[in-house]
Amino acid sequence: MRSYIETVIDNFREGLNGETGKNRTYRGIDDPSLTSDEENSLYAAANKELNSPERDEGIWAKALAKGGSNPEGKYIEFRFEAMKAELLRMKQELCRAAKRQAEREKAEREAREKIEKAEYEARIKAEREARERRSLIRTLVVGGTVILLLVGLSNGWFR
Repeated sequence: MRSYIETVIDNFREGLNGETGKNRTYRGIDDPSLTSDEENSLYAAANKELNSPERDEGIWAKALAKGGSNPEGKYIEFRFEAMKAELLRMKQELCRAAKRQAEREKAEREAREKIEKAEYEARIKAEREARERRSLIRTLVVGGTVILLLVGLSNGWFR
């Protein structure tokens, strides 16, 4: 059976990996705090755990020692704080991973754009050089024809 924390983390992970168009966005990446629904669910989980075989015996002993006349309330409080700390730690870890992923994706996108720009500039340069070669060839052909005509006229080839 999956724990409540695992379910919340999976939902949080899905939220971090939301996509919009070609750009990936990370919802909640800078604020891994708990929502009030998550806090309420942690209290409910701690309460449910109190009288179950999954009760944390170390926290129960602490609640008995510090709880006075209400060890059950102290157990719920201590267990809530422990689950909250674990959940926040896991969310922060996911946020750090999401930020690293976003940075990698940005670097990859920038590298692709740089390559595409270089390829585009090389293609433009090659096209310009091809036009210049064609122009030079036309100039040589026309110039050579004119020279032949002039040589031919001066030598009387066309009489």
